[in-house]
Amino acid sequence: MNQFFTLTGASLDYPLPVIVFNILFGLLLGVAVALVYQRTHKGLSYSASFTFTLALLTAAGSILMMIVGNSLARAFSLFGAFSIIRFRTAVKDARDIAFVFIALITGMAVGTNNYTIAVVSTLFISLAVVLMTRYRFGSITASDHLLTFHYPEHSSTDKILKLFTRHLKNHQLLNLTSFKQAKTVELAYNITLKPETDPKTLMQNLKAIKGVDSIRLVSLENNPVS
Repeated sequence: MNQFFTLTGASLDYPLPVIVFNILFGLLLGVAVALVYQRTHKGLSYSASFTFTLALLTAAGSILMMIVGNSLARAFSLFGAFSIIRFRTAVKDARDIAFVFIALITGMAVGTNNYTIAVVSTLFISLAVVLMTRYRFGSITASDHLLTFHYPEHSSTDKILKLFTRHLKNHQLLNLTSFKQAKTVELAYNITLKPETDPKTLMQNLKAIKGVDSIRLVSLENNPVS
């Protein structure tokens, strides 16, 4: 194979086995980064194509660094070529930009044969992302759902409060709206579910209370309740 490149006038800065290994290893780490993104994503902006792209970016980053090598001229040529490309896909979440950088930097580490840096960085960053997501780092609210429902105006709320005690870590009444014609009130609560509580179970038990109507449960993290 090396003879082929010699005959065609091309030169290999990296041995062919190293090139293949770098591309495959970069792709493997890219898949790991993409899986962390997929498992920790919150909200409605999830894109399967973006996750797919993350897996390819590390391989692309490793190829880029192998092409550039120690040549300053190649680096300027490549960056000049990339400046022509117009990326029209808008990144909706700042967190997505961070993952793009993680994928590219990991690929660049692989492409420069810094395998230890690539592996250790991927492991530590992935662990940090998982922990920060689990403990809701950066969140300014203690509640995770907004619960609204209608209830007869002069009825006792004892059953509702007992249900809350059983299924919720905490709750806070935000708004109380009265409807004269229907003789009902709309109650809006900020709530935090207990870890063992399924949102569907809460809604079913709340619906079973006589008089409760028009139940709506909205995640404050934009996760739809299905």
